[in-house]
Amino acid sequence: VKDLDGDRQCKSGGFCISASSIGGPPTSATWQLWCNSTWKATKVSLEVQATTSTPTTGTATTTVGSYSLVLSRSCDPTDNGVYEYGGLTASGAPWFEQVGASRWIYHDPDCNDNGSRPEWTIDRENPPSTTALKDLDGDRQCRAGGFCISASSIGGPPTSATWQLWCNSTWKATKVSLEVQATTSTPTTVTATTTATPTTITTTTPTTVSWAAWLAVAISIVVFCALLGWGCWRLCKWNRKDIAHPQTSDRSLDPAWAAVTLGQLNDLRDLAKAELGLDYATATMNDVNRRILQPICAKHHKSYAQVVNGSEFKRAEIFVSHAWAENFDEFVTAVNTPFATWPVKPTLWICALALVQSTDPELVAIQVGVGDDPSDAPFTKALKKVDRILVVRNRQVDIYGRIWCCWEMFIAYQMGLVQKPGGLMVAGRPADTVMHQVVDISIAQASSLEDKRKILLHIMSQRQSFESFNCIVAEVRQFVADAVA
Repeated sequence: VKDLDGDRQCKSGGFCISASSIGGPPTSATWQLWCNSTWKATKVSLEVQATTSTPTTGTATTTVGSYSLVLSRSCDPTDNGVYEYGGLTASGAPWFEQVGASRWIYHDPDCNDNGSRPEWTIDRENPPSTTALKDLDGDRQCRAGGFCISASSIGGPPTSATWQLWCNSTWKATKVSLEVQATTSTPTTVTATTTATPTTITTTTPTTVSWAAWLAVAISIVVFCALLGWGCWRLCKWNRKDIAHPQTSDRSLDPAWAAVTLGQLNDLRDLAKAELGLDYATATMNDVNRRILQPICAKHHKSYAQVVNGSEFKRAEIFVSHAWAENFDEFVTAVNTPFATWPVKPTLWICALALVQSTDPELVAIQVGVGDDPSDAPFTKALKKVDRILVVRNRQVDIYGRIWCCWEMFIAYQMGLVQKPGGLMVAGRPADTVMHQVVDISIAQASSLEDKRKILLHIMSQRQSFESFNCIVAEVRQFVADAVA
């Protein structure tokens, strides 16, 4: 079912990322190929050729048919149901129509006819055109009930993927399941030549099952159901107990509970002013970390957030994405700005305050715990539990050129925060050249080259091309620019 070569590695001569397995590989697509000891993005062409066998004599019956899709797990229940195969669009992609309702699933290479991304679409209003090559519903907008970004159109939509669905007046990232079902038409008799080998069919006499055996089976089922019900009751009881009385030790290990209040961030600014004196005006987050945070963490063996909060851990509501080379005072001012009119200030997850800062690189590496999977890093775990992300730009460095910032924006996009109303917040003034620079994760900078290596390897192991990753981060950057404009 998986790891088909049995080597427990993603080791190959080349690959093309696609969730679609029906109909064979794409005939024209960009592959990642291993050439001369490096990966190269290469446009590969696959030509389909028909092969014929030597005719033999005989008569056979074949069935001509297609297939349908069964959609489930949509946040809009009316999306769920059977979608029958309707034919092919002008690009050669199959399209499907929901049985008994006006809904269609199809692939649109450019949904607004203006250079938009390719995607599979759930259209709740219009069927797709079978003659247009893009903007298949003809509205010159990317207006849909749901979409899944995918350049692959051959073979149908991915059977299991995260879609962005429009439900209750908001976009929701939803894991959608599409089950492929074969549908057949009337059998057609085809004359062909064949030589048949006699087949021996063995029949068996039905075995009579005694009433005692049936009784034993029934008793076993009753006992099993009783044990299962008891187990579920105990599990629910334990879960209620944990929710009502959460363990402090669990919170101390959960990165999402290492937040600070806006007032505590302002207190740190006052402390920095007093400690740094004349150096404060030009101090960066790196300077504040070295001269204030590291000594405090070394003294208490805790993060700054745990020191100021004691046993009263605070869950993060806002994830702050920023670069440490920024001016510290400008950073604190920028963070305060969006919440100036909020009567109740939110709690903030700021990595410099949430993690134990140290001069020992091994301690930092163990704490970050990126391993071979950045999804296990505390940045990612905290980001997956917050309500919003605040992107803080600065005049000193391009945050889109920092690999952890790019990773955070990619996860925010996957979690649906970018598409969620109010989920993406922006503060701070960027350098004038930022919007003219190309987003390229492969040349992004990092304080730890090992972190960068592991993030890039993780992207490759997930069959995620750098190009598609860059497109998503660039789209987030555009969201940010539009939000400020």
